[in-house]
Amino acid sequence: MRQAPQLPMQVDEVTRRGAIHCAQRPIPHEPASLPSARLRSGAMVEIEEFLGERLAPCPQGAMNCAPTSRLRIESRPTNVLQSQEQTAETGGESHEMEQARWELGQLKPSRDTVLTIGVFDGVHRGHQYLLRQVVEKARETNRLSGVVTFHPHPRSVLHPELPLYYVSSIQERMELLSDTGIDVIAKLTFSRQLASVSAAEFVEMLQQYLRMQELIVGPDFALGRGREGNVDTLRELSRQRGFELRIIGPITWDTLTVSSTGVRRAIAEGNVVEAEVLLGRRLSLTGKVIVGDQRGRTLGFPTANLEVAPELALPRDGIYVTVSRLGEAAYPSVTSIGIRPTFSAGGRTVETYILDFTGDIYGQTMRLEFVERLRDELKFSSIDALVAQIRQDVESARAVLCR
Repeated sequence: MRQAPQLPMQVDEVTRRGAIHCAQRPIPHEPASLPSARLRSGAMVEIEEFLGERLAPCPQGAMNCAPTSRLRIESRPTNVLQSQEQTAETGGESHEMEQARWELGQLKPSRDTVLTIGVFDGVHRGHQYLLRQVVEKARETNRLSGVVTFHPHPRSVLHPELPLYYVSSIQERMELLSDTGIDVIAKLTFSRQLASVSAAEFVEMLQQYLRMQELIVGPDFALGRGREGNVDTLRELSRQRGFELRIIGPITWDTLTVSSTGVRRAIAEGNVVEAEVLLGRRLSLTGKVIVGDQRGRTLGFPTANLEVAPELALPRDGIYVTVSRLGEAAYPSVTSIGIRPTFSAGGRTVETYILDFTGDIYGQTMRLEFVERLRDELKFSSIDALVAQIRQDVESARAVLCR
């Protein structure tokens, strides 16, 4: 398994990584992002050289976190009827185009905007840098910062035969986007009909409904029918329609290109350390604790079975050191992902043993944060051998979280 570059450990990072009862330090409620000083030691220098400018660090890993009044629309209520005026405006367009105009039309920004566009699955470090540029430019020009995101993922709509798993749920994505300081968040429902809109038509909608005056995108960005709206086309459209266009270079960490595809690959390999580097935060899964077969209880290690949305990417089967978050509390834990081969149980499950914890948490929402992979899932010859390995896994988890 390819490992991510090792990062220098700072004193305050011990608690960030989820120290348990080491020196009586509690697990913090929210792990901080990897400090910008650590990023500058490798990736930040490379990014600065590529872009020809110095990246301004944000306090405590945040990105322009001054509170702002934010506009956000996530979906159109099914019982909303178009007025005659709206129907005339759309000119008998398809339901999907009508939906897109309705979704954009609900936002009504009070000032001109600086926008970026994309899926932003996972809101990784590359996304964060791009969004930071949008926020900073908007503040410099007294405009609002905005992002247009799509759901479902265009690939799942245009190529449903190709499996696609999300790094984050749409709810988590919207929260992560909001946390960047973006003022206006527009989630458009992606469809084949929306994909058939020309680049010029889409730009016209952004100017009409979101008051776009500047667009900031990456070098491989394209929008519109058949990806016709590439960078060259957008440059021509910017001259014709009077908006500014800025192209941001790709973001890399050593030899790693920061991308949602790269994050998904790291997750599929079980390399949660690399995923954390690319995301700028721990990889996490959120779901409801459900009743399992309660076999762990009979072994002396009761586990919480997490119900995870089927469209989310799961790390490769194996045993992981994790931090389990329940409301305001956080607990050290060991998580098993897999088919439980010792018992020939069949279906893939996410089971977590929370260290030094007693209590009934069925029905509660729990978030798992992945710290490190311990080992592969194994089939044991006896229950005693399995229990002995679980004890060893628990001690290994304590050591990882205490270092």
